[in-house]
Amino acid sequence: MINLKEELKNYQKIDIDSLEARGTGLSINARNSIVLYNKALDSLNMGSEDIAIIELKKAVSLNPEFYEAINLLGICYSYINEKSKAVEMFNRVIEAEKNSVMALKYLDMLNEGETAGIDTKKTKKKEKSGRKEKIRIFESRNLNNIDPKKDIIKSAVCFAAGALIVLVLCLIFMRGTGVSVEELEKIENEKNLLAQKNLELEEQYNKLNNDYNELQKNFDAANEYVDYYKIVLKLYEADSLFRDGEVEKAADTLLILKTVDLEGDEKERFQTLYDKIMPQAAKKLFEEGTVLVNSSKKYGEALEKLNKIKLYTENFEKMDTVLYYIGKCYQQLDDSRNALGTYQKLIEEYPQSSYVKWAKIRIDELTKLP
Repeated sequence: MINLKEELKNYQKIDIDSLEARGTGLSINARNSIVLYNKALDSLNMGSEDIAIIELKKAVSLNPEFYEAINLLGICYSYINEKSKAVEMFNRVIEAEKNSVMALKYLDMLNEGETAGIDTKKTKKKEKSGRKEKIRIFESRNLNNIDPKKDIIKSAVCFAAGALIVLVLCLIFMRGTGVSVEELEKIENEKNLLAQKNLELEEQYNKLNNDYNELQKNFDAANEYVDYYKIVLKLYEADSLFRDGEVEKAADTLLILKTVDLEGDEKERFQTLYDKIMPQAAKKLFEEGTVLVNSSKKYGEALEKLNKIKLYTENFEKMDTVLYYIGKCYQQLDDSRNALGTYQKLIEEYPQSSYVKWAKIRIDELTKLP
């Protein structure tokens, strides 16, 4: 089996700015696929494998030659025990890149897991929500029962055709050896019966094949339905976290959902929650961050919280103060380059702020000769 957490160590975010700075030309689709790939890594690190799979599928659809994303998608399918899909992803990489070492390694790991035996899955708890019950039902569907029947019909058609050929050859041979007319008529009748049976089997096969294709289409549509409503459940999760006072976790969940194309009532509900939760989350991080700087002197923790404010809202009313404290954290952590850049950004974007004079003092401290 593939260890998802262990393999994640081999996957790092892709810095789009660095790529473009080196002269790498990126199309809009390629750029968006990288953004989705980076978001998928965040989702996996937060334990949201279902969200990561959706983001990776979108990334691959935008950039079918994004083999690193395809490999990671295969690992995710392996983690949720969808081995056939995982194998499909790894084979896709191998076919495109004949010397793809990583994909070959993952296939070997999957095969080892198959021969060693797969642990019995724990029985899932009964879902309370009606939507969760629908998802459980859809996920339990399996079309594999169609394939054995399909193979039996194919075998029967081949057998009938072979028997017909043998019968014709026998008929030709007997006519040349003096077989009676009655025996020839009997053979002719048997030949006609076999031909009719062959036609009936072909009709049954075509009907079964059409039924199978229709069921496959319905199954694919059901999977899309399941994926979408897994996302919808995240909306309720964000609302529940907010009501329980977990404002920051609720905001992080909404950030993930921001990359998904929601529809109808779900889209409206998302926007309502986003407008309500994000400002409060930004305010909470601001209060916690400033306390960490002024009282606890924990500049690393403070920097992490203050930097997230920009993700939650671009129009935070105290953004000039946020920038000053971010610059101060960088300065205390001996990161002069980022400290200078942040102070300069404060001066340029908020020239009327009372923190401008303090930013200039800090710049002088950082640039004065020893």
